[in-house]
Amino acid sequence: PDLNLGPEEADAAVLAFPEMVMNATPRPSGLLVDQNLKSQVDRYKNVTTGTKIASQLRDAGYEGTILIRSANVSRKAMQEYLAAGADAVMSKDEQRDALLSCLATRGSTAKNIASSSDESDVDTFKTAPILDTADFVWSEMQPQARTEIVEEFNKQAMLTIANLKDLLETENTHGLPGELHQLRGQCRAIGALKLSLFVHRCKSSFTHENLKKVKDLLFETLAVMNEAQGISSSSQKSAPGVACGAALRCCGIDDDDVMKFVY
Repeated sequence: PDLNLGPEEADAAVLAFPEMVMNATPRPSGLLVDQNLKSQVDRYKNVTTGTKIASQLRDAGYEGTILIRSANVSRKAMQEYLAAGADAVMSKDEQRDALLSCLATRGSTAKNIASSSDESDVDTFKTAPILDTADFVWSEMQPQARTEIVEEFNKQAMLTIANLKDLLETENTHGLPGELHQLRGQCRAIGALKLSLFVHRCKSSFTHENLKKVKDLLFETLAVMNEAQGISSSSQKSAPGVACGAALRCCGIDDDDVMKFVY
């Protein structure tokens, strides 16, 4: 949806996506759809899912390629996506080459395209690096663009942690899976590998102790990111950092954590 749309309008646009595709001229030959499409009105719920969109498109006669992208690529989940009409499934950490290969083969490798399974995530946690420096953000992206993405990750990850803390304190367990899914997506988008794997390990039973570990891993990740960008710890007291700290305090993040994050 257009970024200028309000929450209700954004949800309506997502729900109308299958109709928009079928009415488009020319009609798209391929689609990449996320599985969990979050509502802008109620952030703890999905407005719809990729499987529902795929099913609606197939029922309407769409014959193009449909790829579903998801953090959950277990065998059971992949079978669900394929049964709904997807040609292939991609895990969120797949690179651009995997997408192009999938489009070229038109789904002939559907069951193999998601190379990173949930089980392997758990097995590799102990040996995983803090930061995947082979990720596009760190290996190919221009420094200025990378800096902007890192700053946005810093802010959004801390806001998500504040939301997790609030959910735990209010015992609102219903909202935890959505926030954890969002945090894992934020991590995978920037190559924060170890934090992503830890979030996956504890997502089924998230506790205050897990939250402390998540915060520790986030600060460790940010330190490695700063090092990768050639930023020394003494240069962190910047105006943007102070402004970001004020924003984080407004979101209910503890002063100790704000100080650790900004300085």
